[in-house]
Amino acid sequence: MSKGEDYIASLLSRAGYKFAREVIIEGVKRKQPLRYDFGIYSNGELQSLIEVQGQQHYVQVKMFQPTRADFTRYQEHDRIKISACLARGLPLYIIWMLMWLIPAYFMQVLLLERSFRESQVPPSCRNKIHSY
Repeated sequence: MSKGEDYIASLLSRAGYKFAREVIIEGVKRKQPLRYDFGIYSNGELQSLIEVQGQQHYVQVKMFQPTRADFTRYQEHDRIKISACLARGLPLYIIWMLMWLIPAYFMQVLLLERSFRESQVPPSCRNKIHSY
Protein backbone atom coordinates (compact mmCIF):
# COMPACT_ATOMS: atom_id res chain seq x y z
CA MET A 1 0.00 0.00 0.00
CA SER A 2 1.20 3.48 -0.82
CA LYS A 3 0.98 6.53 1.43
CA GLY A 4 -1.55 7.94 -1.01
CA GLU A 5 -3.75 4.85 -0.67
CA ASP A 6 -3.48 5.02 3.12
CA TYR A 7 -4.53 8.65 3.03
CA ILE A 8 -7.51 7.97 0.76
CA ALA A 9 -8.55 5.12 3.09
CA SER A 10 -8.53 7.51 6.04
CA LEU A 11 -10.67 10.01 4.09
CA LEU A 12 -13.18 7.33 3.15
CA SER A 13 -13.36 6.13 6.76
CA ARG A 14 -13.88 9.64 8.13
CA ALA A 15 -16.65 10.27 5.59
CA GLY A 16 -18.45 7.07 6.63
CA TYR A 17 -18.01 5.11 3.41
CA LYS A 18 -18.08 1.33 3.52
CA PHE A 19 -15.11 0.18 1.47
CA ALA A 20 -12.63 -2.60 0.88
CA ARG A 21 -9.03 -2.42 -0.29
CA GLU A 22 -7.41 -4.47 -3.06
CA VAL A 23 -10.71 -5.44 -4.68
CA ILE A 24 -10.77 -8.21 -7.28
CA ILE A 25 -13.62 -8.43 -9.76
CA GLU A 26 -14.18 -11.80 -11.36
CA GLY A 27 -12.86 -11.94 -14.89
CA VAL A 28 -10.70 -8.81 -14.65
CA LYS A 29 -7.25 -10.20 -15.25
CA ARG A 30 -4.30 -10.45 -17.52
CA LYS A 31 -2.43 -13.57 -16.44
CA GLN A 32 -3.37 -13.01 -12.80
CA PRO A 33 -6.41 -11.17 -11.39
CA LEU A 34 -6.00 -7.38 -11.41
CA ARG A 35 -6.82 -5.53 -8.22
CA TYR A 36 -8.50 -2.17 -7.80
CA ASP A 37 -7.21 -0.04 -4.92
CA PHE A 38 -10.65 0.46 -3.36
CA GLY A 39 -14.22 -0.68 -3.77
CA ILE A 40 -17.03 1.41 -2.28
CA TYR A 41 -20.08 -0.52 -1.08
CA SER A 42 -23.66 0.28 -0.19
CA ASN A 43 -25.99 -2.35 1.25
CA GLY A 44 -23.30 -4.93 0.60
CA GLU A 45 -23.16 -4.19 -3.14
CA LEU A 46 -20.20 -2.76 -5.00
CA GLN A 47 -21.11 0.77 -6.12
CA SER A 48 -17.84 2.19 -7.47
CA LEU A 49 -14.09 1.65 -7.62
CA ILE A 50 -11.11 3.88 -6.93
CA GLU A 51 -7.60 3.71 -8.36
CA VAL A 52 -4.85 5.87 -6.86
CA GLN A 53 -2.18 6.31 -9.51
CA GLY A 54 1.29 7.79 -9.46
CA GLN A 55 3.30 9.05 -12.39
CA GLN A 56 4.43 5.50 -13.26
CA HIS A 57 0.99 4.99 -14.81
CA TYR A 58 1.63 7.78 -17.32
CA VAL A 59 5.40 7.82 -17.93
CA GLN A 60 8.09 5.18 -17.51
CA VAL A 61 9.69 5.44 -14.06
CA LYS A 62 12.81 3.28 -13.85
CA MET A 63 12.23 2.48 -10.17
CA PHE A 64 8.89 0.81 -11.01
CA GLN A 65 9.43 -0.18 -14.64
CA PRO A 66 13.06 -0.91 -15.51
CA THR A 67 12.16 -1.73 -19.12
CA ARG A 68 9.79 -0.32 -21.70
CA ALA A 69 7.96 -3.67 -21.64
CA ASP A 70 7.31 -3.22 -17.89
CA PHE A 71 5.80 0.22 -18.54
CA THR A 72 3.65 -1.16 -21.37
CA ARG A 73 2.38 -3.85 -18.98
CA TYR A 74 1.31 -1.16 -16.46
CA GLN A 75 -0.62 0.63 -19.17
CA GLU A 76 -2.25 -2.57 -20.38
CA HIS A 77 -3.41 -3.38 -16.84
CA ASP A 78 -4.94 0.11 -16.58
CA ARG A 79 -6.75 -0.33 -19.91
CA ILE A 80 -8.14 -3.71 -18.83
CA LYS A 81 -9.43 -2.25 -15.54
CA ILE A 82 -11.04 0.77 -17.23
CA SER A 83 -12.67 -1.38 -19.91
CA ALA A 84 -14.04 -3.76 -17.28
CA CYS A 85 -15.67 -0.89 -15.39
CA LEU A 86 -17.21 0.55 -18.54
CA ALA A 87 -18.56 -2.88 -19.54
CA ARG A 88 -20.11 -3.39 -16.09
CA GLY A 89 -21.39 0.17 -15.69
CA LEU A 90 -19.31 0.67 -12.54
CA PRO A 91 -18.04 4.19 -11.85
CA LEU A 92 -14.25 4.28 -11.60
CA TYR A 93 -12.45 7.17 -9.92
CA ILE A 94 -8.85 7.49 -11.04
CA ILE A 95 -6.99 9.75 -8.63
CA TRP A 96 -3.60 10.99 -9.68
CA MET A 97 -1.21 10.69 -6.73
CA LEU A 98 -0.84 14.45 -6.24
CA MET A 99 -4.63 14.87 -5.85
CA TRP A 100 -4.62 13.18 -2.45
CA LEU A 101 -2.88 16.31 -1.20
CA ILE A 102 -6.20 18.09 -1.67
CA PRO A 103 -8.60 16.11 0.52
CA ALA A 104 -11.45 18.63 0.44
CA TYR A 105 -11.64 18.39 -3.35
CA PHE A 106 -11.65 14.59 -3.34
CA MET A 107 -14.34 14.38 -0.65
CA GLN A 108 -16.47 16.94 -2.49
CA VAL A 109 -16.37 14.74 -5.59
CA LEU A 110 -17.39 11.63 -3.61
CA LEU A 111 -20.22 13.47 -1.86
CA LEU A 112 -21.46 14.75 -5.22
CA GLU A 113 -21.46 11.20 -6.57
CA ARG A 114 -23.38 10.04 -3.50
CA SER A 115 -26.01 12.73 -4.11
CA PHE A 116 -26.31 11.56 -7.74
CA ARG A 117 -27.03 8.02 -6.55
CA GLU A 118 -29.54 9.18 -3.97
CA SER A 119 -31.40 11.38 -6.47
CA GLN A 120 -31.71 8.43 -8.88
CA VAL A 121 -30.03 10.11 -11.83
CA PRO A 122 -30.21 7.51 -14.62
CA PRO A 123 -26.86 5.78 -15.12
CA SER A 124 -26.88 6.70 -18.81
CA CYS A 125 -26.67 10.37 -17.78
CA ARG A 126 -23.49 9.94 -15.75
CA ASN A 127 -19.90 9.65 -16.89
CA LYS A 128 -18.59 6.37 -15.56
CA ILE A 129 -14.86 7.08 -15.62
CA HIS A 130 -13.68 10.00 -13.51
CA SER A 131 -10.07 11.09 -13.62
CA TYR A 132 -8.69 13.58 -11.10
